[in-house]
Amino acid sequence: MAGFSHNAIQSKDLCNWMMFVDVDEFIYSPSWFNFSKPSKSMLQFLLPTFSPSAKPNYIGQISIRCNEFGPSSQRSHPPEGVTQGYMCRRFVEQRHKSIVLLDAVNASLLNAIHHFKMKDRYKTVTMSLNRAVVNHFNYQAWSEFQNKFRRRVSTYVVDWKEKANLASNDRTPGLGFEAVEPKAWDQKFCEVKDERTNTNSVKSGGSGRIEASSAKEVTDEGKNDNENENESGSDEERGPNNAINTKSGGKNSSYSTQSGSTEDPRKG
Repeated sequence: MAGFSHNAIQSKDLCNWMMFVDVDEFIYSPSWFNFSKPSKSMLQFLLPTFSPSAKPNYIGQISIRCNEFGPSSQRSHPPEGVTQGYMCRRFVEQRHKSIVLLDAVNASLLNAIHHFKMKDRYKTVTMSLNRAVVNHFNYQAWSEFQNKFRRRVSTYVVDWKEKANLASNDRTPGLGFEAVEPKAWDQKFCEVKDERTNTNSVKSGGSGRIEASSAKEVTDEGKNDNENENESGSDEERGPNNAINTKSGGKNSSYSTQSGSTEDPRKG
């Protein structure tokens, strides 16, 4: 995407690492529950560590899985805010977002929305869910969500009102081509009650618990890491480094690795 490429070039003199996320996405790490106030080390914790005496690891990109939150019974924008007002999400993580080492980006600047093609010696790693996750508050109260019909411009569906690219993941399940509220919209996409972000934000003494409304077991780290790392997935954003199921270090590893070469992915 041209905007991502532009930012990667323009920001090289300003920072070493850059994360590409949307305005309705918030990164969360279970380790942050121990912080009483914001700290720079909260983000530094997500980056790989380097030792002068150790062999270079050539990590150039860190992919973080995403959870998609639903309307959570809200009929209007919650006055307490997005991260504290939406507590119910889908069970399976959707897509991913990346933290990119700008010096590791391939000269072609090829990217597939949420990650870049790397220089030959650099690799992409996938962060485990017990280390961090991106919470995407995508399906909000209908009064907010319907605005996307007027301003939405996505990569694979330029206009939701057009009957094109019907199988794309950029389309909302069960939604038609007009800004008409689907039946029981406020209850949709609610498979897991996840209050961790709320508890971490307000530090009100809550449990930060997760409850699964489906039959599947969910832990405080989210979906089982082994199950995740063995899924290749079919999201359009999974390529160019389409080797997300290649793991290193087993279940307790903070990262799983991917190969360095890339191909341009384009799924409708």
